[in-house]
Amino acid sequence: KSDRDTGEKFLRKALEIAPNDAWALNSLAAVCHERGKADEAIKLFEQAITANPEFANAYYGEAIAYDSSHKPDASIETLHRLFASVV
Repeated sequence: KSDRDTGEKFLRKALEIAPNDAWALNSLAAVCHERGKADEAIKLFEQAITANPEFANAYYGEAIAYDSSHKPDASIETLHRLFASVV
């Protein structure tokens, strides 16, 4: 198994224990995105944003996932949300 397999396993276990951990949600979303599971990644990034609305990494990751899914308008909207959250 690859390191991503192990990482995904432990991140999913961590989320069983702490389902609103923004860091774990964001990390699992990044793994899903790397594996080509953009829809799942977007949902996880959104959960990370909900858990911590000031967590810039989650907005950025979601924007990248939307862009790779050929949804540039959603990507731009996510970046607008990011900039609004840090003002």
